[in-house]
Amino acid sequence: MLAAVGVLSGVTALPAAAAEPAPPSERLQALEQLRTGGPGVQTAAERALTGSDADVHAFLAAGLAVAAEQDLRVRLSQLVSRAGPGLRRALQTAAGGTVPQMQAFLDTGWQQPTLDDLRVQVTQALASGGPGVKRAAQAALAGTPEQQREFLSTGRARAQAGDDRVRVTQLMAAGGPQVKRAAQIALDGTDEDLSRFLTAGYPVAVAQDHETLTVAQLADLAADAQARAAVQTEAAKEAAAQALQAAELAKQAALRAAQETEAARNDSLTAAAAAGRAADAARRAAEAARTAIRAASAATESARIAASAASQAATAAVQAGQAATNARNAAAAAASDAGQADRARQAALDARQVSWNARKAADAARGAVAAALAAAGAASAAASAGQHATAAGDAADAAGGFAEQAGAQAERARRAAQQAKRQAAEATRAANAATALANEAVGAANQAAAAADSAAAHAEAAATAAEEAAAHAGEAAHAAERAETAAREADNAAKDAKTAADTAATVAETARKADEERLAQQEAEETTDAEAAKEAEADAQADATWTAGEEAKLDAETQRLLAEARTPGADPAVVTRNGRKAAAALRKLGGPFTRTAADTALIGDDYDVKAFVTTVQPATVHKDDRASVAAIAASTAHPAEATTARTAMAGTDAQVQDFLRNRRYPGSETDDRVLATQIVAGGGPGVQAAGRRALDGTADDVRAFLRTGQYTAREADDRVLATQAVSTGGPEVRASARAALAGPAGVVRTFLESGLYRARQRDALTATHRAEVAGYVADAARSAALARQNAAEAAKAAAVARGAAEDAARYAQQAKDSADLAKTYAAQAAASAQDAKASADAAVQSANQARQAEAAAQQAAQQAQQSANRAQASASDAAASASDARAAADAAAASAAAANLSRDQAVQAAADAFQRTIDLYLREIAEAAGGSRPDMTDPDGHPYSDDQAGHPAYHEPAPWERAALQEYIHMLSTEQGAAALFVCNNRPITCALFNHWARASGKDYVLSGDQMNSFYNDPQWQAALNGKLAAYANQAAAKCTGPVGSTCALKLDTNWLGGQFTEVSDHIFALHSFEYRVTGDLTARVTGDGTVRLTGGYRVDLKKAYNFDPEKPPITVHGVDYNVKDLAQMPTVGLAQDFTVVGSTNQNLDVAGHR
Repeated sequence: MLAAVGVLSGVTALPAAAAEPAPPSERLQALEQLRTGGPGVQTAAERALTGSDADVHAFLAAGLAVAAEQDLRVRLSQLVSRAGPGLRRALQTAAGGTVPQMQAFLDTGWQQPTLDDLRVQVTQALASGGPGVKRAAQAALAGTPEQQREFLSTGRARAQAGDDRVRVTQLMAAGGPQVKRAAQIALDGTDEDLSRFLTAGYPVAVAQDHETLTVAQLADLAADAQARAAVQTEAAKEAAAQALQAAELAKQAALRAAQETEAARNDSLTAAAAAGRAADAARRAAEAARTAIRAASAATESARIAASAASQAATAAVQAGQAATNARNAAAAAASDAGQADRARQAALDARQVSWNARKAADAARGAVAAALAAAGAASAAASAGQHATAAGDAADAAGGFAEQAGAQAERARRAAQQAKRQAAEATRAANAATALANEAVGAANQAAAAADSAAAHAEAAATAAEEAAAHAGEAAHAAERAETAAREADNAAKDAKTAADTAATVAETARKADEERLAQQEAEETTDAEAAKEAEADAQADATWTAGEEAKLDAETQRLLAEARTPGADPAVVTRNGRKAAAALRKLGGPFTRTAADTALIGDDYDVKAFVTTVQPATVHKDDRASVAAIAASTAHPAEATTARTAMAGTDAQVQDFLRNRRYPGSETDDRVLATQIVAGGGPGVQAAGRRALDGTADDVRAFLRTGQYTAREADDRVLATQAVSTGGPEVRASARAALAGPAGVVRTFLESGLYRARQRDALTATHRAEVAGYVADAARSAALARQNAAEAAKAAAVARGAAEDAARYAQQAKDSADLAKTYAAQAAASAQDAKASADAAVQSANQARQAEAAAQQAAQQAQQSANRAQASASDAAASASDARAAADAAAASAAAANLSRDQAVQAAADAFQRTIDLYLREIAEAAGGSRPDMTDPDGHPYSDDQAGHPAYHEPAPWERAALQEYIHMLSTEQGAAALFVCNNRPITCALFNHWARASGKDYVLSGDQMNSFYNDPQWQAALNGKLAAYANQAAAKCTGPVGSTCALKLDTNWLGGQFTEVSDHIFALHSFEYRVTGDLTARVTGDGTVRLTGGYRVDLKKAYNFDPEKPPITVHGVDYNVKDLAQMPTVGLAQDFTVVGSTNQNLDVAGHR
């Protein structure tokens, strides 16, 4: 069949006769799969459409089923990365089943395992949370699944913040001046500030108050650390399990694709398709490896926190040893002096209390051992995931080789393989490092627990001895013997204190290594993100995608294809082959009118493809250029430029292109120089030099600086500053700067605007923590020295009791030496406290600078976005008009065929209809820009304004943010997957819009003709619209008052009106509420006294800001409430991006009106 595509239309296949509508052609079926299918189906459909009719037939007959199954498996593997244990088991079963079984699972089978996992997650929070978290978790468990989701998304964080606030208030009430000050700052700040105070700020503030944490406080801190280590370990185990299963599925898919590629060595098309599937599997393996890296990161953090618990237990052991020596010393003194009995009793009481708390600290250390062991297991699983990812990369590499042998392109498979291998190598390295650190933490925690237990036992024994000494104080009999025993035990306690102090130092080294490994993992992830951004930017620049406000351009490959096809005398086969390949590229890269024509070329025959190459594509480029000029007129801040743009739109194609290339308008040279001067004033050395050179030159030099030169110079300046940061910054700054330098200009600028200050803050916090740890170690050494001093004094007392003066003098000297050493360690602890205070102050300063810089950058981004939004709105109108023009051309071609007109006549009818629609669009935007007023309006009409400003903004989190929000992002990701499965169940339009949102492109979604007609024909909208049209006819009757038979030309523009769907499920979940506008040039014919007949064509435009309201109540559908507010948070962590839905339809009006 032939398609009338030779004249700018999107006409589908023309029926041979008017009797029965012909079924869609195979090419049209393939195009529909290209538009609506999953990624694998889209790739296979495009490959078939650029080939012969036989290729299209083969795709529909067999390739479609293969690609659709692959897409099902991809959806299953994507769920793995955010699934809980129950859903993962169910996914594993589904992945081993048939295609219908996989589809059934994706339709409904996922629901019950997801609900089970929800309860497990809430139960885990109940077990590990504080009082507020426990109450909230219990309420959630007693409630609905929706309430459990809400608890995991926001309720747990709120409850944890409440628990933290209570704890901070308690510490403030009991603390010294610095504790009170730091606690009040935390209470006045964010929830994150509260958490940071409890984990790091409180110990520092205690040290600043020149106090020593009591054994009870150390025990509490150790218990808190043990609980946090357990939470991190669970996160590591869950991420490792997800990574392992996802990598295993990816490996299987890659091996299967490699085998298929090898089997297709004689068929380049089939081999290329199989190699593409191998590349996709390798990319999923790379993602699984990144999940494994996150698992290793969580395991490392668990090891670091376990080491913290061990450190506190070791310090508690030191102090317990000191308490034991105090008690023994008091016992020795009481043995010969009855007046020391009360002191001995108090020392015994203190020793028993310290003993109990030391055992509590030992228990916490042992709990940390369990967490660290589990973390090591998670790291080992992560390493296995890395091995699977490597195998997937190897398989994709092999598939690339087989594809090359078949004569197919294999670069994508090879690139994906290399990426998978790189990520797998980092996952393996990070997992091995995490395992080693976890094992070190296990050893340190075991030593600390043993030291605390030993110290507790000595303290208890010392308490007993002190109590006995108090009971027999002053008794001469056996006094010397009791003093000797007390001295000996005091010496043993001092040795325990020394061992515990050494353990504290070892633990500090383990914690330092863990922090360095955390930073290495962070840098690796940031570098990967930056490199991916740089690669994506390079691909985008190579693709030369059409941008509103710019002249249409073609990438080098598309230019080559078109040039060869346009060569006089070119082989018709070359024309067809190249034309289809060019059309496939331009449907993605071209402007709205070019995309429409490209789609039609793909479904047409050789005649249509030749027409596209020779006449259609050049003509649509000009129309896209006019759409760009319209975008400039709508978005510019210079009235003179808007006027010049409107003049260009009314002119020739050459005038349009000249305006787009040069952007000249009256006063433009002055405006350009003012702007360039402002840029020079605020720029770095490179920007200033380039700007001054331009200002010393011609107007074209200034314009070139504004268009490109300033950005090149700014990037060079930024890279110099980032390189300086590498040289002069702390570890966090150096790591983030090196990662940023691996990325494109935008990543470097973001680092300098905000990332640099955040990295400085993290450096300061790390320095604070290390100073705090150094203080702990010095304190432990001081306590051990005091224990040795006390032991020496006890030995001196024993020597005095037995009359050994020489021994007594020696022990006295030992006591003095130990006291001097204790003073040295005390000075070191005080210095560490001061260092910690200075670092903490620097962290606060960096945080303030970061907030200010981010606020300034956000303000500038908002200003730029406003202009971009206006340009994008214009581009959306153009896309809707192109879609509308295609529908008009289809209808005209079908009518021509029904009338048995010739092919050429049908083609011309389609072309005329297409051109009329575009002329209407160009006239409308020119009139809108020039302020033309309509004859008929709607009192409810209003300027279009979306509600996006009230919704959370899109933010792609940096790796360090991802690590901090890992659990929250995982929860949101799980919820997104569940929502996608729900909305895609028999709701095709909802599914398409939701998936577009979840892909986070942020680009407008232009409704297809079928989708727009589905909305337009909704009974609710029809009822409202019919009432409106009748009202407009009555307006026409009031305006057109001539004699019967006379006519009036009337322009209708309602401005934007509000609509709502509440009955059809697909329409409710797709849009719910929306904005629409009715415009048209109509004719009113007087039919009687005060009556008219209003006729003519009108256009209905639809717009909808697609987002989810954070405060919106549930939507009720057929008596069932659906809560969507949690989805509103997904753009804040890069899981989705809000966008605008646009669509239009042309209709005919014939309505009676009355005055």
